[in-house]
Amino acid sequence: MKGQTNAPEPFPFLEGIAMRCDERRTMPYLALCVWFCLVPLAVASDSGFDPELVDVDRIDAFSPMVTIASQDRLYVLFPVRGLRIFDLSSRENPVLVGRLPGYMTGSHEFHFRDMRVEKDVVYMAGRGTVEVRGLSEPASVMIYDLSDPSRPKRLGYVAGSGARGIDVRGERLFLSLAPRGVAAYEWDGKSEPSLVALDPRPRARGITEEKDRLYVGGRGGLGIYDVKKKDRLVLLGKATIKGLGLRIEVDHHIAYVSALWGGLRIVDVQDPSSPSEISSFESEKGWCWDARARGHDLFLAYGRRACAFVVLDVLFPDEPRVAAEAELSPDTAALSLDVHGDHAWVSSRVVPRRIFRPAYLHTLRLHGKSGEEE
Repeated sequence: MKGQTNAPEPFPFLEGIAMRCDERRTMPYLALCVWFCLVPLAVASDSGFDPELVDVDRIDAFSPMVTIASQDRLYVLFPVRGLRIFDLSSRENPVLVGRLPGYMTGSHEFHFRDMRVEKDVVYMAGRGTVEVRGLSEPASVMIYDLSDPSRPKRLGYVAGSGARGIDVRGERLFLSLAPRGVAAYEWDGKSEPSLVALDPRPRARGITEEKDRLYVGGRGGLGIYDVKKKDRLVLLGKATIKGLGLRIEVDHHIAYVSALWGGLRIVDVQDPSSPSEISSFESEKGWCWDARARGHDLFLAYGRRACAFVVLDVLFPDEPRVAAEAELSPDTAALSLDVHGDHAWVSSRVVPRRIFRPAYLHTLRLHGKSGEEE
């Protein structure tokens, strides 16, 4: 069966050696011979994962920016066509159950860039306008309740000229602003979110908060802020990286930065005042768009010429090793993904770019043992 490793067949020549030689004298040599035979087989058979493509769905939108699996639902965000919501009760057969179009009730057209999901609430960052008491106001974030995905309900918005990235932790929202700046907001779920801290200097893209540290990616760099105090953003240090920091995953003291043409950059952030890049991973497949860390496994959405799903073993982050790789389609580029349990979902777009270019949602079953911690 695919994904399983058969036990090695017995070695008949060893039995012959044992019969022709004195048992007492040959046992050490026999043991040594067995060791040399079996150890390479064990290493070769530990391939980690064997991704199997089990479903492909065409979506009437293009350039899927973010893919998030949460509570038996899958959320896929597109720049212009908005949000698509899928039911994952059957993980290998996602079913479309709702959508938020780019033109939403109470707003004008909104251009989406990033998204986070907390329970049934979705936070979508981008650029557009919202209607408030009959007037149109610029907005950077739209917040919707999707308890009933067929009937989305707007809960609030963040005013502003635009946002490129967002992360959410409890009542705090962290934004990378357009054209520049990093901001922190507070939101109690009732009144509109209020600005509590701002650094107007950086040109930031990807943004992630982890244990009172804010990691901000931009062109050629990764910045780290202290956000323990709600009304302050204190820059602790910066690391120089290749590419554009679009997505950031932080696991323990390692930051994995999806840097597009720079590939995957791996940065040691144990000392936030002096973060340093320790290794990287680049592929002929093209650009690294997205990554998800699960234990010592790192899942990548790779593609510019071809759509690829890559699994890296990062048990030793300074020496990442390819554990598995699957080319999903020769004419699509993988842009975003998420992983939950033994399944992964990869969203891609058709290349070369066309006026009417559909997106695809690939569902994969992950055979093999995960490095995810118990």
